[in-house]
Amino acid sequence: MNCRQQNVFAMMGCCVSYKFLSSFSVWSRGLDPAFHSLAEIASNNSAITMMANSIGLSDGDICAGKSSVWNADGQLLAQLNGTQEGILVVDTVTKSIISQYL
Repeated sequence: MNCRQQNVFAMMGCCVSYKFLSSFSVWSRGLDPAFHSLAEIASNNSAITMMANSIGLSDGDICAGKSSVWNADGQLLAQLNGTQEGILVVDTVTKSIISQYL
């Protein structure tokens, strides 16, 4: 996690929001470490955690997509595929999730 992401998380924690959103341009070889880190952030902070990842070419490699959301226990709730643009919407009250490909 870079400094900017840590600052965003700290500010959200101070507001007792218990949600963490990160945006990446992660290639396929970096997905497993990112997924592991985000699941830990979710469980260690009891925070619903989301990752928005790019698809397509970025910095000379193909981004892996698979935007995801984890519950406050660190369990993966939903994940988009690695090839299509889409959106995940999470209702933090009902814990319902809508996924839609564009």
